Amino acid sequence: MVIRDFTRHSPKSALLALTLGAFGCLALAGCAAGSEDDGEGGSSGNVQPGPQFADAGGVTIREVAVYQAVKSDVFLNGAAQSPSTPIVAERPAVVRVFVDVGEVTGGAITARLTVGENDPIDVPVDTLVTSTEEDIASTINFDIPAGLLAVGDSIGVELLEPADSSPGDNAGSKTGAIDVQAQRSNVLKITIIPIRYNADGSGRVPDTSDATLESYRKLFLKIYPATDVQVTLGDTFDWGQQVAYDGFGWDVLLNALGDKRAGSGAGFDEFYYGIFDPESSVQQYCSPGWCVLGLGFVGDPGATYSRAAIGVGFAGEESVWSAVHEVGHNHGLLHSPCGVQDADPNYPYAGGETAVWGMDILDHELYPPTYKDLMGYCTPNWISDYVYEAMLDFRQAIDMQAKKTSASGAPTLEYERVSFGARGPQFLSSLKTDKAVGGETVDVTTVDDSGAEHLVKGQFLHYDHIDGGVLLVARQSGEPRLRTLRARVVSEGVERVLEARR
Repeated sequence: MVIRDFTRHSPKSALLALTLGAFGCLALAGCAAGSEDDGEGGSSGNVQPGPQFADAGGVTIREVAVYQAVKSDVFLNGAAQSPSTPIVAERPAVVRVFVDVGEVTGGAITARLTVGENDPIDVPVDTLVTSTEEDIASTINFDIPAGLLAVGDSIGVELLEPADSSPGDNAGSKTGAIDVQAQRSNVLKITIIPIRYNADGSGRVPDTSDATLESYRKLFLKIYPATDVQVTLGDTFDWGQQVAYDGFGWDVLLNALGDKRAGSGAGFDEFYYGIFDPESSVQQYCSPGWCVLGLGFVGDPGATYSRAAIGVGFAGEESVWSAVHEVGHNHGLLHSPCGVQDADPNYPYAGGETAVWGMDILDHELYPPTYKDLMGYCTPNWISDYVYEAMLDFRQAIDMQAKKTSASGAPTLEYERVSFGARGPQFLSSLKTDKAVGGETVDVTTVDDSGAEHLVKGQFLHYDHIDGGVLLVARQSGEPRLRTLRARVVSEGVERVLEARR
């Protein structure tokens, strides 16, 4: 991504001052969401209240919301409703129960959450206050660990007190079964490729320690609508060409990583992310006052070649956020409208704001609607419901395309490639693959070494942060090499003619 002020703020730096309330968890593989042992949360053991329990008096459930990155209302003002944001089956979640408190005269209150046919969890409520959005301690909170919420499951909440102190039936103290319409997703698989940068003779390799890889895994898990995230360390990749702050050389390295992925036997749903240090520090690299921090293809669910991106690997959160942003482009996402000119025209919220409450489901931190969506250039960042839903659509489409591809038995094709990057066109080595390359289908006029001119179809994959993309034209075995390619490409709503000559 291109930034003009390279000091990026962590979401935590602008966090509301929040107090962590007591969390209950449904026992499966541990208490914290995603089975992450973060040491936080209050009472987590199942309470055995006995048979003599009845509706709690003086309290009404106003709202129930499920958080898997962004808030999704499923119960509001006494009635269940369709989720305001899609809910992902098997993914960790936090359920917040918002209550209105009147005159509570009965005994101690116990909150009960039921998920599907699983055993319910009962949590003692030590302090009961009218809930507010920004205060996580004012709501009754439950962690749902990974793997528990299945497709077709409903959830339900009850507030109970001892029968001998209950004023009687209180319809407002229970929700009944709520159909959360949980949808299927899958595991997000990312292979981190450390790139040894030799252009300046330094041979620098970024940090890929276990702690660093875990920081990537956790941020992807917090944000992406996946059931889990697997981060794998790939082999070191040597690179001897310059990659500059202004975008020069980025496109060539990106396509080289795409080649590596294509020849590696990577899975259909596997993303390659290359990290490198073009200078000794981000301050030195971005010394002109702005810089390119990452580059990726704007992806296509059926095209494995587009599942590649690169970014700086300097120490700190900036590099990890850049990875989350670039892989977002690989999921077909355009920029959110803050600090950019080529923004997604369909983004629904002004200024690139998320416009909904978000939550870090591992650390139980809330992010207000004024935060900026991660696909823009502004900070502080979280994810909007619009981008979250688009990511989920893409991930579901990957599964559908994988089934079609495995059944098709496509032939291996050889493609001539030209990258139109920051400093003009450059012919790349040809690519042989039996996988669809995807992208925009464009008309291409070619001239081969014999001087013959042909009108053919080509595929154009757009880059996300620099103007241009890579043009791929299939060539049959034994045909003369292409000498000139001229394509009509629509970019930012404008048709342009791109031409490259050897």
